Amino acid sequence: MNSLTLDERQIWFLDDLFTFMLENYDLTNTDYVLLKNKIEDWQQYGFWDDAMLKFWYYEPIESLHSKAIDNYLIFCKVINNLGFYLPTDEQVVIINTLKLLKEIEIAETMHDKRDKIGDLWEAYEHGEAYECTHIITAFNIVREKGFFEYHCNLGLFNTLYQRLVKLFELWKAKSPTKEQIYLSLIQ
Repeated sequence: MNSLTLDERQIWFLDDLFTFMLENYDLTNTDYVLLKNKIEDWQQYGFWDDAMLKFWYYEPIESLHSKAIDNYLIFCKVINNLGFYLPTDEQVVIINTLKLLKEIEIAETMHDKRDKIGDLWEAYEHGEAYECTHIITAFNIVREKGFFEYHCNLGLFNTLYQRLVKLFELWKAKSPTKEQIYLSLIQ
């Protein structure tokens, strides 16, 4: 049953898990060593479950027909035994999009804002940012108006930036929050 609030350790764990899943898109084919290293990171932060022992003592052996899917299933078991559900790909992309939008909001200079929007665009092109009408519309504005051109004057830049922020706010209003997603992943 979900608690009403998240504690610091749960937030740390889920932040770490989401980052790992974003960096290693297909966990079913992720290398054993990467999974083992992630388990060790969690142990250093105080997370423990007996299923983690499989990553200490049972390194896969090719001749015994060990498969990446076996490592993935043990990894999932560890996550479940620690009291969490494995996030869906969509949840990972939403959390990453929210993180990138937050970085855009706190950027102060024109250069930083341009860079952060470029980061969101790059994530979108790689499937790491949520695809929706508001974000696609924002990127169409960026392309049409020459947002990334360095000769773009400050007035035009600020007008375009405010338009983009409004589109991003519309998406955030329809999207689940980070806390809502995290709460849904706690058993």
